[in-house]
Amino acid sequence: MKPSKPKSNLDKWLALKKKGQQAAKPRGISQRPQDSKVPLTHGQQRLWLLQQLYPKSPFYNYAHLYRLRGKLDQDVLHQSLVTTAKRHQMVSTAFQQEDNGQTVQFLQTKRELPYEYLDWSELDHEVQTQQLSTVDEAQRQHLFDLEQDALIRATLIRLGTEEHLLVLLLHHIIGDRSSLGIFNRELAAYYRAKVQGEATDQTNLKLEYADYA
Repeated sequence: MKPSKPKSNLDKWLALKKKGQQAAKPRGISQRPQDSKVPLTHGQQRLWLLQQLYPKSPFYNYAHLYRLRGKLDQDVLHQSLVTTAKRHQMVSTAFQQEDNGQTVQFLQTKRELPYEYLDWSELDHEVQTQQLSTVDEAQRQHLFDLEQDALIRATLIRLGTEEHLLVLLLHHIIGDRSSLGIFNRELAAYYRAKVQGEATDQTNLKLEYADYA
């Protein structure tokens, strides 16, 4: 006779339900306290280790350039960037290696979004192209200090009255292409609402990525 397999939690829960007994509901994911330190996910641990092994490598930078055409309120865009980044805790997420060797993440709430505004509207197209190549290379080669720096940066470049470039740079340890897509949609929604004088939801998300760690 083959030994019976141990019952899973789901099997035990179904058995209790069948007997008419009250089964405890599975626990959901709860939000961590704002001042707590939490361990890194497996993916973040890998990225942290690689950054320690190759501190001069920008390989895990992720840069994205957006071409914005039409009338743009630069101040509102800046406010929308700050609001969205703070809501997703992309600016405030910090990393630290403890004395016991464990690396943790926590919130550094006083951090501000690094933001730069460049006005190239007086430059001719050829010079703008050269400048953009230089800025793009500098962004991609930027070295983040995972323990000290805000791990997302924004640069707005004015090419003309109704033409701008927005460059977002982040370290992969706090986000990827998918999470940046969510960030972009919220950023666009905040910007539209603010220029139209509508109310925006600036409350923190119920759950953050670190809550799953």
